[in-house]
Amino acid sequence: MTQNPLERLRQLAGEMEKKLEKVANRLSQLPETPQAGDIFMFDNPETIGLQWVLLFSHPEDKNLWLTVPADDNPMTGSTDIAISEKALCGPFTLRCGQGIWKRKTDFEINSRVGVLENWHRHRATDKVKQVFEGQIQSTAWQMETEADPEYEEWMEQVSQERKALMNYPLPPFKKTLVNLSQWLKNNFYEAVKAGWLELNMLPTNVAFSAVRSAAVKRAKQFELGRDYTVALVIDIRQLKNQDIEVSFLLCAAGEQTTLPKNLKFTVFDKSSGIDQEKTANGTEKYLPMKWSFSVGEQFCVAIQLDDVNITETFVF
Repeated sequence: MTQNPLERLRQLAGEMEKKLEKVANRLSQLPETPQAGDIFMFDNPETIGLQWVLLFSHPEDKNLWLTVPADDNPMTGSTDIAISEKALCGPFTLRCGQGIWKRKTDFEINSRVGVLENWHRHRATDKVKQVFEGQIQSTAWQMETEADPEYEEWMEQVSQERKALMNYPLPPFKKTLVNLSQWLKNNFYEAVKAGWLELNMLPTNVAFSAVRSAAVKRAKQFELGRDYTVALVIDIRQLKNQDIEVSFLLCAAGEQTTLPKNLKFTVFDKSSGIDQEKTANGTEKYLPMKWSFSVGEQFCVAIQLDDVNITETFVF
């Protein structure tokens, strides 16, 4: 039976009211100082009223915060991150290629209008670093979007607001290796900056919920185009001969409960030139891999699906 349009509108209004109550309750619990994940609006006559999300502070000046614009235009290019309606303040799109540095004192607490969940913030941080390092991971449909005149017109408006609010130039970020030897010492500072989180900080889903109780160290989520999301879980152990054993588990992590067919998962040892590769057949929930390394070795993990190729580099 088709729902009455008026009843549907009332239902949507009720859902929106409940969501606004949740946002207000969350804001009331936050400190009276700007925090990572806070969403602000700036009162500036030269702007078009975008929201701005705080991602992280500058490594050399904790009073400088990197903030990126957020809007309700669903068109998503190579440097953008889509935040779904399931998020507390979603749906909206983060324009990670339009970030600016703002002083902590530039943020008026009364202008804080929302908050972004941690795992979304880490996704955006990872995309910002791709921009800084000139190694943007994009899909064919994202590049097609960028060629759309409507997208170009909208991004020009976003760029104009960015120029109106920008006080400081963006400094380059040095590409850093993920040092797994620090993980054995329970030092995860650099890991968190690179987006490697505890499993309980990633959204719950069916496919890799079974590994949540395992003695894993860290996991990171990756988007493989429009339809697929995967999580790479890493567990490291010190062996008696001082070598380090690394267990990898590539898991389906989005709405899909199995890995996509022809997904390639590769580990490449830079020291020996040896690699291991597995290809998903479309039925697996996981692709496991295990390898031993010596201290000082570097290796890469590559995840490839069609024209999307994601690489993470590690060192011991």
